[in-house]
Parts: sequence; C-alpha cells; structure tokens
Amino acid sequence: MTIGNTTVEEAKGLICELCRLFYDQGWVGGTGGGISLKALDDDGSERIVMAPSGVQKERMEPRDMFVLDSQGNVLHTPEARPPPYRPPKLSECQPLFTSAYELRGAGAVLHSHSLNAVMATMLDPNATEFRVTHIEMIKGIEGHGFYGNCVVPIIENTARECELTDRMRQAIIDFPQSNAVLVRRHGVYVWGKDWIQAKTQAECYDYLFEAAVKMAQLGLNAAQPPAPLIANGAVQQGKRHAENGVSEANGVAANGVAAKRAKLSHAALPRAIVLDIEGTVAPISYVADVMFPYARDNVAAHLGAHYETPEARADIDAIRKQAAEDGAAPIPDAAAGKEAVIAAVVSWVHAAIAADRKVGALKQLQGHVWRAGFRSGKMTAQLFRDVPDALVEWRNAGIKTYIYSSGSREAQHLFFGHSQAGDLRPYLCGYFDTSSGLKGEAGSYHNIQLTLGVDDPSEVLFATDMLAEAQAAQAAGWQAVLVARPGNKPLPENHGFRVVESMQELLKQHVATRSSRGQRCAVVAMAGAKYDYDLVIIGCGVGGHGAALHAVEQGMKVAVIEGHDIGGTCVNRGCVPSKALLAASGRIRDMKNEMHMKSMGIQVGSVSFDRAGVAAHATQLASAIQGNLKRSLEALGVDILIGQAKFVDNHTIKYGLPGRVDVGGQVTAKDVIIATGSVPFVPPGIPIDGKTVFTSDHALKLEWLPNWVAIIGSGYIGLEFSDVYTALGCEVTFIEAMDKIMPGFDTEIARMAERLLIKGRPIDYHTGVIATKVTPGVPGVKPVEIELTDFKTKKVVDTLEVDACMVATGRAPYTNGLNLGSIGVETDRRGFVPVSEKMEVLGSDGKVVPNVYCIGDANGKYMLAHAASAQGISAVENMLGRPNVLNHLSIPAACFTHPEVSFVGVTQEKAEEMAKEQGFPLGVAKTSFKANSKALAEKEGEGMAKMLYRKDTGEILGVHIIGLHAADLIHEASNAIATKQTVQDIKFAVHAHPTLSEVLDELIKSAHVNPPSSSSNSSAAKAGAKQPVAA
Repeated sequence: MTIGNTTVEEAKGLICELCRLFYDQGWVGGTGGGISLKALDDDGSERIVMAPSGVQKERMEPRDMFVLDSQGNVLHTPEARPPPYRPPKLSECQPLFTSAYELRGAGAVLHSHSLNAVMATMLDPNATEFRVTHIEMIKGIEGHGFYGNCVVPIIENTARECELTDRMRQAIIDFPQSNAVLVRRHGVYVWGKDWIQAKTQAECYDYLFEAAVKMAQLGLNAAQPPAPLIANGAVQQGKRHAENGVSEANGVAANGVAAKRAKLSHAALPRAIVLDIEGTVAPISYVADVMFPYARDNVAAHLGAHYETPEARADIDAIRKQAAEDGAAPIPDAAAGKEAVIAAVVSWVHAAIAADRKVGALKQLQGHVWRAGFRSGKMTAQLFRDVPDALVEWRNAGIKTYIYSSGSREAQHLFFGHSQAGDLRPYLCGYFDTSSGLKGEAGSYHNIQLTLGVDDPSEVLFATDMLAEAQAAQAAGWQAVLVARPGNKPLPENHGFRVVESMQELLKQHVATRSSRGQRCAVVAMAGAKYDYDLVIIGCGVGGHGAALHAVEQGMKVAVIEGHDIGGTCVNRGCVPSKALLAASGRIRDMKNEMHMKSMGIQVGSVSFDRAGVAAHATQLASAIQGNLKRSLEALGVDILIGQAKFVDNHTIKYGLPGRVDVGGQVTAKDVIIATGSVPFVPPGIPIDGKTVFTSDHALKLEWLPNWVAIIGSGYIGLEFSDVYTALGCEVTFIEAMDKIMPGFDTEIARMAERLLIKGRPIDYHTGVIATKVTPGVPGVKPVEIELTDFKTKKVVDTLEVDACMVATGRAPYTNGLNLGSIGVETDRRGFVPVSEKMEVLGSDGKVVPNVYCIGDANGKYMLAHAASAQGISAVENMLGRPNVLNHLSIPAACFTHPEVSFVGVTQEKAEEMAKEQGFPLGVAKTSFKANSKALAEKEGEGMAKMLYRKDTGEILGVHIIGLHAADLIHEASNAIATKQTVQDIKFAVHAHPTLSEVLDELIKSAHVNPPSSSSNSSAAKAGAKQPVAA
C-alpha cells in the first residue's frame, strides 16, 4: 500500500475530481458508486477519506467527505448543506472498502456501477468468476500479463450493500490474484496500492469487461486463449511444421490444429523439468546486451544511493575479498572515503563483466542492481515467446519445473517475476545456482536431484544450449536435450543428444526414451495399475504434516494437497500465532505488575507497547513456522500440490483453486488421508463483520484493541484471548451457555482458575445464557448489541452493549466440498467424518471404506493439533498392516493463560462415576506450587496439581495442573498413561532439584496404593498391561 505524501485535504479534492470523471463515464451516479482513498493527517496518522452516499457525485465538494481512521472509525462527519441537498450519510460500501484495505493492504478502493461490469456478470448467470485471457489490457492489472488468465470473482447481490461484506471478504481470500470483485447485476469493486493504480486498474477491468461482452456477441469466448504462438520468428518454421503435421500461417498455428491438440498424456511426462536460462528460455542477446550492460552502467549509481546500507557494505566486502584472492588492485577500506571505495569497486566490476566471470561476489552485486532495475520498471525480462504457454501446460500436466542457471537465485526470481508475460514465478517450483555446484560437473546434478522428490534421476529432463552441461546432466543419470535457438552458438557435430528448437518440442520422443530405460510411468490412473503415490494427504496442517513425515520414514511415496496454507489452522490461525500474542502480552502484564517486580528487587518505569509490533510478532512467527514445515516436507521429497481436493473414487483425487489455471490436476494413491481440519463455529444469529464481531481468526491479527470486548464461550480459546486482551488494557465479559464458567475443566481446577484468571482482572461473566442476537457496531461510533437469552427457559434476560464481540464457541469440521458421496460416505449433522478406532473412514452403511482414513478435527474425536498428528501416525501404521489404536485419554491438553492450565485423562467427576460403576476405590492426590522452590524463586507460587488414580491397581486415570509452565509439566503424566505405567512404576523416578518438575514428583509420591490382594497383580500380568496402545 502506498500513500505517498497525499494529505487528507488533497485526498478530498482527488475524490471530487475522480467522481466527476467517473460520472461522465457512467460509473457513478447520484446514488450509486463510491470512492475511498488512504491519506495522511497533519500529524502523520493514516486516514481513510470516503465519499458520502446518496449525493450527486458530480457536484461533490471536498467539504462533503467523511474521514475515518485506519480501523474504520469515523473521525469526521461532514456538515449538512442546505436543501435541496440531503444530509451526508456514510456509504454502506464502508465495510466492503475496509475489507480490501484490511485483506489486501490497499491504498485506494473504487466502486463502479459500470454497465460493462454488470453485463460481464451476466455472460454466464451461474458463473462464480469472470475470466479473460490474451487481451492487451490485462497487462494493466497488477501481477498479470498478456498470456495469463485474468480472473475476477463474482458474488451474488443483496438488498443492501453492507450485507455483502462476508461474501466480499471470502472472495478476496479465495481469489488472491484478483484486484477486483464483481457483484452480479450490480457493479464492481476495484483496488490498488494508491489512487493511480486503482484508477488504472478500474479502467483496464472495464475495458476487459466490455471486450468480453462484445466478443460474446460475435460468438467468441474471451476466456479461451487463441492458437499458441510459434517461437522464434519465421526462420525454418514452415519446414518444422510440415514435419510435425501442423499448418502455419504468418507464424501462428491454425485454430483448427490448436483446438484439436491432444492433452499431454501423463504417462509420457517426466516428473521434473530443469531449464537453463541463457539460450534456452531467454535470448542470449538479452542477457549479454541488456542485463550485463545495465549492471555495468548502473553499479556506481546503485552503490552511491545505498552506500550506507548493510546490504551495500556486504556487497563491497565480498568484492574486496574476491579482489584480494584474485591478486587484483585492492579495494580500499571505508577510511579512504565513499568516492574512492565506489570507484575501485566499479573498476573491478567492469573488468569482471568484460572477462565474463561468474564469481559469487559479482553475481551478488549484479543481482541487487538488477533488482532495482526490475522493480523500478526500467528492466523487463524478455523470454522466447513459447515459454509462458509451455510453463502453464507443464504445470497443468503435473510436471514440476525448475531453473538451474549460473545467475544467482535472486536474479532468477527477479527475471521470472518481471517478464514481458508478467509474473511467471507461480509456474516454477524452485531455483538453483552454482551454490549447488558448477554446471559442468555431474555431482551438481546429483545434488539437485536429491531435492526434487524423484525416485530415479532419469525422471528429470534437463534442457540447455551448452553441450558440456548436457553431458554432465547425462552422467548424473538425467535425461538431457540441447536447445537450438536463434543467436545460440552452433552445436558441434555428432554430439549424440536430441535437439529441440522450441519448448513445445521438449517432450517429444520422451515416451520411447523412458520406456527404453525401463522406467515406470509418472502417473497411472487406472484400476489395477500402479498409483502415482503410496499416500496422498488432503490437508497439510499439523496432522497432515505429522502423517507425511511418518509415512516417508516408512518408505512411502507421499504427496500432500493443500488449498490454503501449509501448517493449517494451528500454524497460521491458531496455536502458533496465539502463543506469540500470549508471550508478548504476558511480558507486558508482568512488567506492569509493580508489586511483583518490586518483590524481586526490580524497579520498572512506565511500560508501553506497540500494538502493531505485538501483532507483527505473531504474524512473523506463523510465517517462519510455515516455512519450516514446508521446507521439511520438500527436504524429504514430499510433493506439495496446491488446490482444494475432492474425491473421484477411493484412490483418485482431483484438486484445483477457483480462478487459478496454474494449479490443479488429478492424482491417484493407494491410500488417502483426510486431514482438512476445522474452521471457527459461529452460532446462528451472529453475523461476522471481522471488525466488531469476529472469530479467533480475526482476533489474531490484533488490528485494534476494544475498550470492552464480550467473548462468547469460556473454553481454551476464549480464556487465552481474555488473557491477551486484559494484559493489553481491555475489559472482558464472558458469555457462557453452561451453568459454570470453564465447563470443560475439572471443577476444582476451574475454581482456582476463576480466582487466578478472572477475579482480580477486569473480567466479568454471564453463565447459563446464550447470545441469540448480535448486531455489529461501528468502532468508536456505534456499540455492538448482544441479546442474552436464558439457555433453559429460552427467554430474553438481558442486552449488552460492548465495543466488540469475539465468538469463541468452538470449531466446526472443514469437510464440505470433498465429494464424500462419491466414496459412499456421509458426515454427521455437525459435518464430522465417521471413523473407526483405527482412523478408517466409515461409509453410510457403517462399514469401513477401503484405503481412506480421516484424522484430526475433521473426525471430531479430539480437536487438538497434536492429537491430529498422533492420529496421522496411527493411520499410517494401520495402512501398513501394523494394527494401532490410539488411546485418546493419554493425549494432554493445555490452556496457555498466565498461569497455564493443563490436564490429561478424566476429570474427578468422571473418575468418581467410573469408580462407582466399576466398583474400585478412587484415590485423589494433590500438591501445591507453594511448596516448590523453583516456583517460589520466580514468585509464582499460586497453583496446584491433582492426580486421580485407582487405589487398588495404581492405574493413573487423570492429572490436572494449574500453575507456572503447567503445559510443560503435564507430559510426564501423559506418557505414563500412554504406556500404562502405574503410580508404583513412576514413584521412584528422580527429578532434578530445584525444578518445577518436582511438583509432579511430590504429587506422585503423595499417592498411596493398597497392597495387592491376589495374584491378579503379578509381575507377569503387570508386564502385559504395560504394552503401549499407540506408538
């Protein structure tokens, strides 16, 4: 998002000017359409300036504008003008505009009622997206090129625009490449990083809408690409095409041939294609005559502008070291002055470029110069005309494409991100440079192969214009072809390699080549034949990731299909970012507790915090963990397929994303695991606007801090966020349907948790009531209204007015869209997939569906991330023929409040029921943190631990802890239950002193087991009982 130096007053004038322009074009009128811009206030604060609703747009003046803060709160309402003008009204588009600002970081949002936009939504009245390709103005849309597909989501209209918010937000999320959303029979919303880009894109979109409508009138489909272009001009094209049986006219293949072109047979494809750049995908002349001269001519200016930055200093240091190694004229140190250092570096760079050197120091600096050139628009990478279409075709056919070039990986990223065809990086799976080894050495190709996820080196196809590189790749077991492009050096005779002149020819003869080597097909999707994979996992959250790692360890070939983010809910919208917020807010709470600090001799002054910085900590942590998970999968050779999956049959999965032609396909697998996770559950009658009424997904962004927030639900999620909000200065009210707060906790633990986590903090609660109606508000203007109804009598008992309302009523399985009916499966009324104790999916007849498993939140057995991972491991064990049943009572749970709460097994209430029904004596052991030296050293003596056990056998039934690091302490008890260790077995374990683990030591030692009265408790029987139920 770019605001630049646009002030609020300037933005007001701009909006008036734009409204008059758009009025003349028919985009806005007296009652329709709108414009909003971001600008800077006098104090530098970010503001949103918005045109009012229901006024004559062509006659608006700057004084008519609303001004909002960055959170959407109204700061300035314009004064009413005398009749016949109507009083100013905040546009109902406001939450829609805010969605683009929030989700896309927009700097300006325009709403047009253009007739072209309306007609575009009616080309197919049932379509959920508008699609156009190969039309010039596509290039005016950020992130798009002429060859690409421009896709705009279409949402259905509502009676009022403010009711479109949820649909608008979902469309923005589902179509990350689009910069607009169409509303059927209504118009379009368009945004950009600033008003210039938003205006330009609105004009381009309108042109594309009109073009599509007029093409439809001529019987043409704007979504259908024309016949593919033939590469490299007209040189020898006629001869080549005659040989290939393709007619040719003016360098363009005939439409009939293009229409009849058979889809690539998956059995004919390599699993990976690796491409050189110079002379293969780009003319040598571009690299030699454009890129290198640009770096040479601009290095001095680049260093002059960035001399004081760490990056430039690192570049200079690298060249200084390289010059010393070369024995060249030395690069002076910084004491010689900026001009002298830059002059010496420039001299060395010019000499190195002239000598065509490929050393790392030069490539590093060149990459930074090129980056500035590409980003400024002064450079655009020129590819051969056949490359974009080939990349799309290969990706759609399931082939992974990589780049291996002597240029740095950063330079490769820049090159393909700023080509004449737009951003082509989504079509590439990875980049390799000489850090993987020299291109003329076979070992380099062997090193690269290890990261490509192929079973055999012959499954990789390498294309280059250099014979030595082809020979090295062949020596490593790869298939290699030589590329003859205009401007390339002539190839030597009798080299023994196949030669191609275009990317379309690259896969010819490939079937014969591979079959002659006895290699199996990459994809076989027919009954009785081999599958693409041993295991395909639908969803790659913590559960899917854990299953994938265990499957690979067992020698299985694995792919994961992920339609959103690697890491799923836990990493991106749950466990991980919430712990970052809790860590930061916990530090703030501690530092603000002067009495606690003084008790340890610490003097703390005024404590402040940066809300945006706290939020950024959570976002950055989630991003880092997501990257770690992805890299761990890639390192093990797990294929990551992008898309939303649906079953074709027990072994076949289709996948893809709305509006994305670069991803998708169909794969087969011997076994399939459903690991699709869950989404926040929102009860009926609660509209989510993402601003004043929101779920944990929204709360994690911490976009604002309401003075008073109501939290519906007092489970783990609600408690953790109450901890965050109160530490950051908010007041909290819980709304709980059950008769007691924290109904999922052991009663005694819940009482202590109420004392430590609620009383003494700005928190109150209502129990035995439900929120039957919630009316969103406007931050700083209108409160959120919550109607409370008695859970038993169903009578309205109260109404709350708060600043915000968070819905924390649990989670619902994300199982829609899987086409489970195709495999004879029905979910229960809540959407959970029924499974056996071995995680096998059960059909509607109650019988096991062969080869299909379901783990994690999707099956509803235990909705915790680590439970999903354990279930995934159990499922893999079962599909390998090693029966495994997971003991869910051994899985621990934790609430990461301050102090923490954790438990494993049953509550005391449940244990008492079990004792009564089964006739055994129940033992209850307790201990306090006040007796623990480590807790006292940290002035954190509040807390207790409780163990429930059978006094006759010593079997541990449950352990509950509240106190410092309770979440870490619970695992000793969890492991004991999982391995069936009794109180007697672990009573003599030694714990380090002084540590918090001694809380468990004291707890276990305080338990007393009655002496065995019969041989039923013999050593042999006990040994048998200790066999684990889960690996």
